[in-house]
Amino acid sequence: MAIWAQPSLAKPSVSIKEQSYSVDALTADGILDQMRKRGPRGHWAYTDWYVKWTGSCKTSVSITYTMPRHRNEAKLDPALRKRWKAMLAALRKHEEKHGQHGIKAAREMRVRNAPMAML
Repeated sequence: MAIWAQPSLAKPSVSIKEQSYSVDALTADGILDQMRKRGPRGHWAYTDWYVKWTGSCKTSVSITYTMPRHRNEAKLDPALRKRWKAMLAALRKHEEKHGQHGIKAAREMRVRNAPMAML
């Protein structure tokens, strides 16, 4: 394998943007209802990524995470606040997996297109 096509050398530039939408309900059912209604594209959270490749073999990926944010978290019942924080952590971990798909796509694009740039 030629050195320019080694996957370990295919490191794209990564930029991450954070966005949020607000919920303010004080019950679990209320929070879920607001997340269904206010969440991006009908989801609780959403990850969007865009890969850019230039003719000089530079790859970059822009990742945008959109997550719920509770405006009145301190007003939640302590047990519900604990569940809210656990759900947010799990949701974030899930969304970061989607972000990794964008990074992987950028790496693959770099590996596949690098030999063409040598022509």
